[in-house]
Amino acid sequence: MVEIRKPYGKRQAVSLRFNDEEGKHDGRTEQHHKQLCDINNIIRSYDKTGLVQHVNQAKAMYGDFTEVNEYQESLNLVLRAQASFDELPSAIRRRFANDPGAFMEFVTNPENLDEMIKLGLANPPDPEPTPEPEKDSATAE
Repeated sequence: MVEIRKPYGKRQAVSLRFNDEEGKHDGRTEQHHKQLCDINNIIRSYDKTGLVQHVNQAKAMYGDFTEVNEYQESLNLVLRAQASFDELPSAIRRRFANDPGAFMEFVTNPENLDEMIKLGLANPPDPEPTPEPEKDSATAE
């Protein structure tokens, strides 16, 4: 039977512990960063040196990114690709685990042309016209 709790009734303490593989409590936080992350230590260091040293030390990347799509354009491109993929028959979507990225990799690989034709995703190539034999002017007379 389910016991209904009352506002002033006895409460049961509940806690959540994370244990490592050996069953010991590991705390799930890396305590050796405590001094580096303490705001008081960061401000104290800034007062002494005038520099904030806890920021990312990665190198800046410079370049011409004018050809890169804006975020909204990229998002719209992904949404259009998803919508196009969703219009495919379910058997084809299932073959690619409903992943438009896997489908795009498949269709952009020229080695998959024969299978794409079998699946109805591509038209067979037009047969090359056979050249007409040239008529020899000496035999034509």
